[in-house]
Amino acid sequence: MAIRKFTDPWIRGLKKAAPGTRDLWSDKAEAGLSLMVNDKGRVTFLLFTRFPQADGTPGNPSRRVLGDYQPRDDRGHPRPVKRGVEKLTLEAARAKARQWKAAIANGIDPTKPDPAGDSQEGADDESGAELFESVYGEFMKRHVLKEGQKDFRGRPVPPLRSAREIQRLFERYILDDADGHPRWRGRDIRRIRRADVTALMDDVQDKSGTGQADAVLAQISSLCNWYAARADGYVSPIIKGMKRADGSRRARKRILDDREIWLLWKATNGADPFNGLVRMALLTG
Repeated sequence: MAIRKFTDPWIRGLKKAAPGTRDLWSDKAEAGLSLMVNDKGRVTFLLFTRFPQADGTPGNPSRRVLGDYQPRDDRGHPRPVKRGVEKLTLEAARAKARQWKAAIANGIDPTKPDPAGDSQEGADDESGAELFESVYGEFMKRHVLKEGQKDFRGRPVPPLRSAREIQRLFERYILDDADGHPRWRGRDIRRIRRADVTALMDDVQDKSGTGQADAVLAQISSLCNWYAARADGYVSPIIKGMKRADGSRRARKRILDDREIWLLWKATNGADPFNGLVRMALLTG
């Protein structure tokens, strides 16, 4: 099996396999992700890994279908797809592979029904589904924008200073993806699992960097904790250790040298109170 980094132009140019055979490649960019082309030209994404057995222990290595390749546009010759099989872009296939691997790491086989999930679904149906965008709207109104709220003096409570950035993160990365396609929009917030959060963060980290992924995680955590305080039986999928950045590595280790100290001292000469504050901070560390 050949190994190479999958790209859309390369997949579009793949030829049909020889009659009665199948061609198989492995993605260099996403471990375990494979691509198979049959003699009719159908391109199928698969995940090659050790799927958990009934007792949770890893089974023998095997491949299972993620979905058929279907690009976002119809340029070039359309690829045949199989009815009932999910249609995936390359980016969606990589995201789904990461989501499956996150579930497998927790001993869950993503290709089989989850009894606990089924019972949870029944409980959710009794109380009614809560669409993520509806919860987001209430979160923005009550927690972020503070609409209609007043302090003890009867004055309107101002919105959070970061309100605009919070709204940007949700609308650019969480409700929809960077290309404007729905991500968590239309989903029941109680059906969103830790694997979904991990897949979202992987996508944000790959496209926008670690810092942006952690900023997205912080807002998801804030919303989930806010919702948990208002909804019976809801447990946030966020746990400690999901951040991608190592705080100790981000700590600043550089200090000003003698010339920089002299220049700062010279620049803060004058009666302006801020000059005094800067000099006091410099002297006291």
